[in-house]
Amino acid sequence: MVNTTYSCEMERRLLLLDVIRGLAIFFVLVSHVLQYYDSKLISQHGLPGVYYVTLGGFGVTLFIILSGMVTEYNYRGEKSLIFFIKRVKRIYSNYWVSLLLAIPLIGGYKVPADKLDSLLNVTGLMVFTGREWGESYILPTGWFIGVILSLYLLFPLLSKLMDKKKNTTLFALFLLSLCFRYYSERYWLSYRPSDWFPLCRLFEFGLGIYLIKNNNILNFLSRFNTKSSMLIYLSAMSFPAYLIHWPLLTVISLYPGSISIVFFFASTFILSYLIFYIDKYVQGKIFRF
Repeated sequence: MVNTTYSCEMERRLLLLDVIRGLAIFFVLVSHVLQYYDSKLISQHGLPGVYYVTLGGFGVTLFIILSGMVTEYNYRGEKSLIFFIKRVKRIYSNYWVSLLLAIPLIGGYKVPADKLDSLLNVTGLMVFTGREWGESYILPTGWFIGVILSLYLLFPLLSKLMDKKKNTTLFALFLLSLCFRYYSERYWLSYRPSDWFPLCRLFEFGLGIYLIKNNNILNFLSRFNTKSSMLIYLSAMSFPAYLIHWPLLTVISLYPGSISIVFFFASTFILSYLIFYIDKYVQGKIFRF
């Protein structure tokens, strides 16, 4: 297999996963543009109360599956604490820069009400309060931080269980996710629990681990592995793009039209590259241990 890198963390890359990651962020951005431009263009499909998704929701599902795949591909067998520290420094490096950039973009109208809200925003754990994402969040896309960190904590256990009984573990994760989705949608009073409650996302994350543990699938993915700096950079920018795009959507809501949409995509790309570049510096100069 060919190893390509874009930072000091030396993660191995798979070309098709980079392509899918690019598609995932494209689905999220387009979905939110349509939502601001004309909410009637957004449709939901699936089983009410169990699983329903929009185009953007499908993009998030792809992100979670890809997270399981990339984690299994790069960190299988690594000590749990070391693995988690690596993931934390990568996530928070991107998130904190995005958070700082979001403050001037939102114009200060979402300043946290107290120290607890400030702490929850900084840590990305506001999601576990169950509040609506537009209420107390400086950066509403920060809800994803708490979810993915929780899944990373579970990764060593899930990976070991699949080493013993791969198919049984995946089926069990499917049933658990289904049960938690059903229960949370019907009996919880919090905001969109099936999106943010980690146990509702177990199957998607576990599916990613399962796919990489399948040698036939891994060999197929490796067959297309070529050095493509452009794809690596675009893939690396997908997470920053996901985080920072939300404050830029106000341009479309205030000035609907083709020019504002072009401005949205262009500014998202520029800020994503800025966040990526800062993260690359931070990983190489500050978090290099």
